[in-house]
Amino acid sequence: MKKAALIFLVITFSYCLSAQISEGGLPLSYKLPGAKSSASIALYTLPEPDTSRLMEYNRENTFPLRYGVINEVNIDIRSAATETVMPDGGTIWQYRISAPGGKSIQVIFKTYLIPENAELFLYDDGYENIKGAYTDLNMTEDLTFVTADFPGNNVIIEYYESSGAEFKGQLIIGWIGQSYIDIFENKSRNVDGNGYIPVNCDEGITLQDQKHSVCKYSFNDREYSYLCSGALIDNTRDDGTPYFLTANHCVNTSAEASTVVAYFNYEDASCSYLLPYTSQTLTGATIMTAGTESDYTLLKFNTSVPLSYQPYYAGWDIRDAIPLSTACIHHPNGEKKKIAIDHDPAVSYNKTIKWENETISPANSHWQVTFDEGVTHAGSSGGPLLDQN
Repeated sequence: MKKAALIFLVITFSYCLSAQISEGGLPLSYKLPGAKSSASIALYTLPEPDTSRLMEYNRENTFPLRYGVINEVNIDIRSAATETVMPDGGTIWQYRISAPGGKSIQVIFKTYLIPENAELFLYDDGYENIKGAYTDLNMTEDLTFVTADFPGNNVIIEYYESSGAEFKGQLIIGWIGQSYIDIFENKSRNVDGNGYIPVNCDEGITLQDQKHSVCKYSFNDREYSYLCSGALIDNTRDDGTPYFLTANHCVNTSAEASTVVAYFNYEDASCSYLLPYTSQTLTGATIMTAGTESDYTLLKFNTSVPLSYQPYYAGWDIRDAIPLSTACIHHPNGEKKKIAIDHDPAVSYNKTIKWENETISPANSHWQVTFDEGVTHAGSSGGPLLDQN
């Protein structure tokens, strides 16, 4: 199965970006029986999305891959949530969000201002999936905070503040995303199915360092949520600045860049072994430069990438040299990391390209490849094209 792919830049590779910093631990309510009953927690229910209509759009519009709906809200956690005073004088606030028909939930705070030692957690009813603690280390210059998608159609938000806090925290939810496509489905399609090759199959054995530069990422335009691919890219100082290269037909505004959530090492452990994903995420980015003609956007993450993510920075070559062979590492449909390989020289594409956002790339601005092994799909946009080096 072959498919032509147009990818704008040939890159080789060197060392990666910081994180949606999570301190770990358990919510205080876990050890407080009176606060455990989810039935007593204040509830906000999202409207059920029209999945059939949304999927029809997806069949007709594939780039970038749209997966969720954004709902604008104005929820002040301190006033809307269920409040419980702890024996130590501190207070926890619990708030439940339900998304009927949703596959995952994303919480976007338009105000995230909390004192030192305060903690925010997201978890499910049985405390089986816990995200956090998020602390004052997650505060940003514009006081927004974007969480990664939380799997499932229900999530409980818990905020704790000690009695001696230096000020009263402000937590206001401005938007809630609910996905109509499962972006965490634990499956890995192989070449015998629909042409996808997991990156840890034999075909990707020589690119085991380079794969760590590639991430799937989500972003939104305040109406819908999308998925694309991208890669960490090195600079001539080789100093670990968290630059991230992707496609302009994915992210092209500062507002969209601020909502980026990158998922590192989203892949299976081997060619055939399915591995549940251990969340390694990084949120928020700034546009450094962008161009529609060659369809690129260069982002810089707002924080550095933890070494525990095994970051790898892609190298690059500005010489006008034809790649002798190429490989693309990417996340089709937002799935686990895949690889596609062309054993032949790339060809300069001599026609114009009209993208779905109406921008135009002129002739000879892209390399054209026909993959001999593997295929790309919606969600692969922004994935790097690696040359023989």
